[in-house]
Amino acid sequence: MKVLAIDTATDNAGLAVIEDGHILGEETWNTGRTHTTETLVRLDKLLKNIGITIDEIGAVACANGPGSFNGLRVGISTAKGIALVRGLPTVGINTLDAIEASYGGKYEQFCVLLPAGRKEVSYRLPENEAKIAGADVIASEVNSMTYFIGEIQDEVKTELQEKLGDYFKEAEAAPISRVAMIGLLGEKALAVDPDQTADSLKAIYLKRPNITKPKKYHYLQEEQA
Repeated sequence: MKVLAIDTATDNAGLAVIEDGHILGEETWNTGRTHTTETLVRLDKLLKNIGITIDEIGAVACANGPGSFNGLRVGISTAKGIALVRGLPTVGINTLDAIEASYGGKYEQFCVLLPAGRKEVSYRLPENEAKIAGADVIASEVNSMTYFIGEIQDEVKTELQEKLGDYFKEAEAAPISRVAMIGLLGEKALAVDPDQTADSLKAIYLKRPNITKPKKYHYLQEEQA
């Protein structure tokens, strides 16, 4: 069964097709804020490159967060649109899990990172729950040499290096891309539970959007209260 993997969790987006633990093809790109316009175009290109059609896809695996609000919505909507039409099994894969798995246990002490906006990151240390915080909070939780894996903004990286000194280690590039690992993890998850559907695919958000309601809205709401 061919599994389509979709990853629009961050500006670095990706698509891949997996079959029996093998990567048939993948497409990764820096999309900025153009997830909506590029994802399906890139998917068409990927399928043509590996010589298959969308009708040959037997399941869908999608990054379901953490990640950007708009990015995750595009990926999940795309996954649902493809899966619901043909009744395909569909599974959501945690973005941080995919990053960690892509290193195959290479580092014993590590911190997984993803941008969360406003100089904050989504992060997770081994055996801890995922959180969102700035570099100062992350540094306060690191007490030994730690490899930082995933996506790290330059400002955050510089601050962590300053605060942690020799405790900060930048990891090498992962041997498997994040989107390919999403597909591989999705294939394994569906082998255990093949009845997962697009209806249950939901985004994992660690915080509310960085937006506020208009002042007029607040005023009207207070008047009605």
